[in-house]
Amino acid sequence: MGAFPLVVYWDADSGKDLLVGQADGKLRLFLNVGTDSDPTFDGGTFLQVGEPGFKADVDVGSRATPNVVDWNNDGKRDVIAGALDGKVRVFLNQGTDTAPDFRTQGLVQADGLDLVVPSGRSSPVIRDLDDDGKKDILTGNTAGQLLLYRNTGSDDTPSFSNPVFVEAEGVLIDLAGLPRSRPSLCDWTSDGLSDVLIGAGDGKVHLYHGSALPGDFNGDGVIDEDDADEFELCYTGPDAGPIDPGCETADFDGDGDIDCDDWDAFIEAWATSNESPPPSPAQPCATGIPAADVWGIATMTLLVLTAGTVLLRQRRGVASN
Repeated sequence: MGAFPLVVYWDADSGKDLLVGQADGKLRLFLNVGTDSDPTFDGGTFLQVGEPGFKADVDVGSRATPNVVDWNNDGKRDVIAGALDGKVRVFLNQGTDTAPDFRTQGLVQADGLDLVVPSGRSSPVIRDLDDDGKKDILTGNTAGQLLLYRNTGSDDTPSFSNPVFVEAEGVLIDLAGLPRSRPSLCDWTSDGLSDVLIGAGDGKVHLYHGSALPGDFNGDGVIDEDDADEFELCYTGPDAGPIDPGCETADFDGDGDIDCDDWDAFIEAWATSNESPPPSPAQPCATGIPAADVWGIATMTLLVLTAGTVLLRQRRGVASN
């Protein structure tokens, strides 16, 4: 039987517990009866949903992939679960944060319809990935791709757009065959940027490094007026180096100075990663690229990744979920 384990702190004892999604679609909680540094787990109980006296085991069909997050911002953990059918189910906690009680289940919506991940096997990771203060969904699928659903609702009442297929260095992430991609987010390199680990049916763990948006000089994940101000402070003019420390990322063309050619490149970066109109030309770049020349093709960049590397290879014969 395949298993999808998630480390959680479920109760109030400060010891890490395990929430496991099973191949049969059920969710099983193993409470830690040891210590946080030396865990030992009980025999496990199945999560249940329903009104008191009418509860039944949570069952998403098959290939359950759970995540735990405060979905509606009421201060209590809820459970989000992917499944083979590609849908994403929400189990809202009507108990307490340390003694959850799930009464109902719902389906996450995308563009007004049930969210269904193409090719199936949804495996949702919940995180604000576009720095707008609202939780988004990153998921894998049977085909080995990575999809991002941007929250177009609010943080406490999420609803989502149709998916963006995530790329790395301009190439669609699409693992060979039908590897059943299962993503996880972390800061692998401790550089303050989100990296993506993808486990897959090929037995490998694939690492995609997060990288800063070109033009995001202050590193806040958004290209905005603050970055335009930073650019103007860094401006040297043509053939007028050296560049001040901290201004190296403003030298888009790498020619050792920061001039109007770099401003033009900054405006292009703005237009392809920002939903608001670009700023007026930096002085003295009064003839920078007109906004109309680039704004008509603008798209929202949500996650910037570099090419993947393989970290581990799983031993043959281990069951896959």
